[in-house]
This record gives sequence, structure tokens and C-alpha cells, in this order.
Amino acid sequence: MAWWLFLTKCLIPCLRKKCVDSSKSNESKWEKQSAGNVPKKAFVGGRQSQENIFIVRVKRSGKFIPGQLRPSQKEAIIAYKSCAIRTPNYQVFCDKDVKWKWINLKSDKIPEKAITAGKRKKNDKKNIYIGRVNISHNAVLIGRIDAERELLFVPYQEKEVEYRRCEILLQK
Repeated sequence: MAWWLFLTKCLIPCLRKKCVDSSKSNESKWEKQSAGNVPKKAFVGGRQSQENIFIVRVKRSGKFIPGQLRPSQKEAIIAYKSCAIRTPNYQVFCDKDVKWKWINLKSDKIPEKAITAGKRKKNDKKNIYIGRVNISHNAVLIGRIDAERELLFVPYQEKEVEYRRCEILLQK
């Protein structure tokens, strides 16, 4: 009978908990995908050339880096170490059950309900956040906000580009 108790109290809840419950923290739900695939619950981060842009993150050097996905390109793209890096494997931000909003980031103080996408360095306590910038009337770029450096880093024209003025994603 002890095995049944272990199974129902420990193992099954652990297996079911694939994602963090974003309604109780600023962590969010991420789903592994590849080759331009997007889950039905994916959150649209913006539009570019009449196509939805999705928020993604990619594991690089032991840490997650947020970026963007245009499904027609079949690859996620992130800004990392002065380059724009493309990869067919990524995690998509998925949580339509929670209300989200973009606000202008006006200072170096990250709002309390900002969405954490990863850590600044492997084994670091400093978070990086999801940000975006409108570069024209029909183009949005999504990337990472480094609060310590007070910058948004986005992939653009095969480079990593920095912006001071940007929007940050929050839970309402």
C-alpha cells in the first residue's frame, strides 16, 4: 500500500507539473517546439509583415535567451553575443489563460509583475525579461531585457541590436 501512497502523493503530481503555474508567480509556461510549429495556447507578441510573431526562448550556454518566431521562417531567432542566432528548436511562451500586457519601460526598475524568461548568467540570481520594440509601423522585434544594463537586446539584420526605449511584458 505504501507504493500507492507514493504514486498518488508524489510521483503523479510531479509528472503532471510540466510547467510552472504562472498565476502564482512571474514564471510562465513554455512549450518545446521546432521547425516553425506553434501551440494553440501560444501568446502573440506582435506582428511583422502581416504575420504573428511569437515569444520564444532558446537554451544557449546553459541559460535561456528570449527571442522571436515567425512561423513562416521555421526558425526561432535570438540576439546573443553580438549576433542574431537562428535555431529550429525553441520553447514557445504559452499562457492565454492569464492576462498579459505590454508597458513602456521607463526606468531601470523592473515592474513587479514582469515576466522572467531566464537568468542573466548560468547559476545567476539576476533575471532577464521579455521585451519588445516597434521599429516601424509594421515591424516588432522581441528580445531580452537585461535590467542591470538597462537595455533591450533584439535580433535585427543578423546582428544583436540594443534599445533603451522598449516595452516589457507583465502579468495584469
